[in-house]
Amino acid sequence: MYDIEDYIQIFQDILGLEEEADIRTASCEDVEEWDSHAHMELMTAIEARLRVRLDGEDVAHFLSFEEGLEILEKKGIAF
Repeated sequence: MYDIEDYIQIFQDILGLEEEADIRTASCEDVEEWDSHAHMELMTAIEARLRVRLDGEDVAHFLSFEEGLEILEKKGIAF
C-alpha cells in the first residue's frame, strides 16, 4: 500500500502548492506553475518515489491530480 501523502508531497514540492484542497483540484489548465517543464518533473518524481513506470500515453493523459490517481490505480498503485 502506498501513502497518499507521498503523492501530495510531490505536487507540493514541484508546483509549490501548499493547501491540500488546491492540490486535489490541481490541473495543468488551472495551475500557472504546471508548465511543460514542471510536468516532466512531476512524472519523473512520481516514477522515482512510487517506483512505477509511466509510458508516453500515461504522461500525455496525466493532466490533473485526479487523472493521475486514475492512471496510477491502473498501474496497481493503491492509496
